[in-house]
This record gives sequence, structure tokens and C-alpha cells, in this order.
Amino acid sequence: MLNTLHKTFNRQAEFIGTGNVYGTCQVSNYIRAANTLECNGIINQPKKLQDFDISLFDRLPQNVEKLARSIADDAGQAILYKIRHWRGKVEIIDGWIITEGHKTSHKLRHIIEVHRATYKQRDILQVVSKILSN
Repeated sequence: MLNTLHKTFNRQAEFIGTGNVYGTCQVSNYIRAANTLECNGIINQPKKLQDFDISLFDRLPQNVEKLARSIADDAGQAILYKIRHWRGKVEIIDGWIITEGHKTSHKLRHIIEVHRATYKQRDILQVVSKILSN
């Protein structure tokens, strides 16, 4: 169990980890560089694979998308994390985390708070970012 200041998040967070995850409190995906063309032996147009990677995220703010794309292009790939919890059936986005994504090294690049983030949401992002980066 996580130990953030947000009790609901702590209760709901069954798993927090690196890479491609679709869970209760985390949605994350590797974001490939725009110039990555090959996937499973098929050659694609520039940006097509990156667009596909980004398409997993709904309610993605434009500034977060732009930053994730830029980091992926600079580093070769990145991992974008949407950190959230639920109030009934309503998704509450707590913030976004971007790391440089490689199989063994996940360098923290950015933590993006939601507009008017509470101190509990800020604490969630700080605790989770320590788990996701090394």
C-alpha cells in the first residue's frame, strides 16, 4: 500500500510501475520518437507510431502532449504516465509524469500538476515519481 497524504488514492492504487500499464490509478505508455518508422517488420510514415502511442491517453492536455513528444524525440523514447484516482465513476486526474524510457533506466524529466492541484495531489505525484524513476 502506498503512503501518500491522499487516502482514497492509497486505497485504490493496486499497482504503480514503469512501462505500459493500464490500471486503476495509472495509465502509462512508451512514446516512441517521431522518426521511429519500423514496428513488427512494417515500415510506417514518420510520426505514425508516435501518434499511435499518444492515442492511448484521453483528456491529455496539449502542453503535456507536446512535452512528451519533445522528450521522446530527444531521448529516443519516453514514458508518459497519467496518475489518477476515482470518485465513484468519475476519473480525477492528479497529474502527469514523463520519464526518459528505457528498459532499465527511467530518468525523471517532468512532473506536471493539474490546474489548481491540491496538496494531496502534489504529494501523490512526489511519491509516485520516486517509484517510477531511478
